[in-house]
Amino acid sequence: MLSTSWSRLVTIVIILGICFRIINLGNKIYWVDEVATSLRVAGFTKQEIVAELSEQHLIDIKSLQKYQQINDDKNFEDTWQALTKSPEHAPLYFTLARIWTQWTGLSVITIRLLSVLLSLLALTCIYWLSQQLFPSTEVKWIAVCFLAVSPLYVAYAQEARPYSLWIVIILLSQIALIQALRSNTLINWILYGISLILSFYTSLLSFLIVIGQVIYVLSISNKKLFTQLFVVSIAVLAFSPWLIIMVNNWQLIQENTTWMNIPLNPGILFIVWLYSISTVFIETPLYPTLDAIIVIRLIVDLNFLILMLVSFYFLYKTTSKAVWLFFASQLLIPVLLLIAIDLCLGGQRSTAIRYLMPSYLLIHIALAYLFVNKILGQKRQRWKAILAVLLLIQISSCLFMSDKSPRYQKTRNLHNPAIAQIINQSTSPILLTEEPQILDAISLSYLIKAGTKFKLLNAQENLDFLIPEHQVFILKPSLSLLNHIRQQKLMTTQIYQPRLLIPEEIYLSLWKIEIKPS
Repeated sequence: MLSTSWSRLVTIVIILGICFRIINLGNKIYWVDEVATSLRVAGFTKQEIVAELSEQHLIDIKSLQKYQQINDDKNFEDTWQALTKSPEHAPLYFTLARIWTQWTGLSVITIRLLSVLLSLLALTCIYWLSQQLFPSTEVKWIAVCFLAVSPLYVAYAQEARPYSLWIVIILLSQIALIQALRSNTLINWILYGISLILSFYTSLLSFLIVIGQVIYVLSISNKKLFTQLFVVSIAVLAFSPWLIIMVNNWQLIQENTTWMNIPLNPGILFIVWLYSISTVFIETPLYPTLDAIIVIRLIVDLNFLILMLVSFYFLYKTTSKAVWLFFASQLLIPVLLLIAIDLCLGGQRSTAIRYLMPSYLLIHIALAYLFVNKILGQKRQRWKAILAVLLLIQISSCLFMSDKSPRYQKTRNLHNPAIAQIINQSTSPILLTEEPQILDAISLSYLIKAGTKFKLLNAQENLDFLIPEHQVFILKPSLSLLNHIRQQKLMTTQIYQPRLLIPEEIYLSLWKIEIKPS
């Protein structure tokens, strides 16, 4: 039973966590991945959009955003067909989102609300997992508090993507595994198998988590390893229909995930890894200049890393092998596997913080265990102060991000407001775009004024339809398009390019075509 002071703390923090997930839910950038979510849920594909828009002249925002809406011409079968065109994304979340939006309507707020509700369910699940690992009531509630106001998990709770669902299912699979190992009953192994199937159909990266779980069981109980491997095999077999779809569309998967293979300097990789761990607790402006703010952030990040290492060492020294190995296998193995893939094959998969979120969940529980034990010890006042500072940093970070999105989350679309502001200041604007940026154009359309016209350009399209009365913009034109425009005696000027963190960063720029009166 929690004391009055603990109860007040937990209540306040959880209420704040709920508020942070709801505030400005519909106002934050609806970035290209979320656009793709609405696209698939509505039953459209990018190829279909390109084919239709290539044959159309200037269209308005409403016509562009029709591909983000559910209509009578597109049924559930169309949604499924759209999902098979992007087989790198497992279908469970998008299927649930289709059912959800059939009831609520498909808008920015309604589809994000599904993620919010799932993220709140994750609070219950982390309480349950903590209960399986530790008897202390305080540990369970402090872990909930950490997750409730974690700026990383709050940010993704507001995103129309599968991550909130993935977190819930991974937590349930860990709970089911612990219960199955303890009781070794058929029903618990069945529940574990169901959780694995659901996790595979939510994210392909669940396989990394399961590898960690197999290594965990191998380390503590050889007798139950065969049973676990049998259950895992059944789960993989149940997932095989989607694996077949992936194999049949392998080339499409390669095209849709080209960003993963862009190599990064090992030094940059290390900095991103350190930064990504700290995002669990803190969010601050990020830019390439080494000034006082960045130095302070680096110092804070280093202290967070030390605190985490202390918590893991404390686990190792004070808990059973079954407990500390669970943390090691579920936190370290998935992360190390991603890092190893990048170091061996090249690429930047391990820099995508969203891929590491299920592993980072255990940081909350490890720190909760450390704080509760230290607060009950001799230096309780010092550890109470550290706990208060840590929660205050998390809450302050959530407040700081209440009207914006973190850079790691929205990537190239983080600069949509600046680009939209330039376009909105013009009269009779036209935005031209090529096929690779068509989803970015839809993302941008949520911020652009109603009178703006859009046009998807073909490779060698004549631009004689442009007149001086229009102010014509191009969204990140290719070099071939710029040369084609200049061949038509038109001048182009780059009017916006964001400040880049690294040269390899993917970004959107804005160019303008100067049209002289004839």
